[in-house]
Order: sequence, then structure tokens, then C-alpha cells
Amino acid sequence: MKVSGRCVLDAFCSDHPHAKHWIEQWLSELEEMSWTSPNELRAKYRTVLIRPGNRALFEVLSGEYWLEVTVAYKSGTVCVRWAGTRSDYERRPASVPDVSGM
Repeated sequence: MKVSGRCVLDAFCSDHPHAKHWIEQWLSELEEMSWTSPNELRAKYRTVLIRPGNRALFEVLSGEYWLEVTVAYKSGTVCVRWAGTRSDYERRPASVPDVSGM
């Protein structure tokens, strides 16, 4: 998969340096993947939450943090939309605009 939105991850890792290793490992795995459906994504990451609009929510460090992405299955692209604490995620508005252009 191709990854866009790395600036979101850079900012997240700057604020939460102990999560950097997890993010780097996730990126490395992601770049070797080629998902064509949410089922393939879930087969690799059993705890991922599949959301409407081809969005996926990953648990980082056993749910301490969450990472939201948009997946364009046909083009093989993942756009990182948001990363932060679980409580920050829960305080977000119900609908966050998709700025990924996907």
C-alpha cells in the first residue's frame, strides 16, 4: 500500500515518542500489504474497526492511542487522517471532514 498523510504521523510521534516504534513497524508492514477489501485488512489486523467511507480505526499500543485512516482499495493507497489518544478521539465531532482527496 502507498501511504499519504505521514505528516500526521510525524506530529503524533513528536507528541507521543513512546509510540514511534509501533508507528514505524505499522508503516513497514503496511508498505508490504496490498488490500483489496476491508476483509483483507481485518484478516491482518483483527482489532481494526471498519468505519463507513472506507475508513479504518487502528488501536495503537493496546488502545492507548488510535489511528484513523482512509483506504482506497482500488488504488492501493492509505491516507492517514488522524492519530491521538482515545479520549481525544471520543471528543471529536461525529463527522470530521475528509481532506485526503480520496
